[in-house]
Amino acid sequence: MVRVSEAKENRPGGETEAVRKSFGGDTLSIADPDPAGLVDGVYVVVVHSRPEGRAPRWTRRIYMSLHAADKARSRASMRGDRAYLVLCQLQAVDTRLGGAL
Repeated sequence: MVRVSEAKENRPGGETEAVRKSFGGDTLSIADPDPAGLVDGVYVVVVHSRPEGRAPRWTRRIYMSLHAADKARSRASMRGDRAYLVLCQLQAVDTRLGGAL
C-alpha cells in the first residue's frame, strides 16, 4: 500500500532532489545568453551567382555550412551560371529586445 504523501513527493513534473543537484543548486534558472555573443565571430558562406545569358542579376544566398554552400555552387554551375563562394564572419551591430532594428 502506497501512502498519499509518498505519491505526491515523486509525481510527474515535480522538482526532485536529483533535478536540483543536476543543475548545481536549488534554483532551476538558466541565464539568458548574450544575443550578440551568439553570432559574433560565426562563419557563414555566401554563394554569389549570376545566370548566364539572362538579365544581369546577381543572387546571394547565405549558408551555415561549407558543404551545403558547395552543393549550391555545383548546382548553379550545372545550370550554366557563374557562382562563387565567399567566406564571411558575422559581427553583431545592434541588439534590441522584441523589436525591429
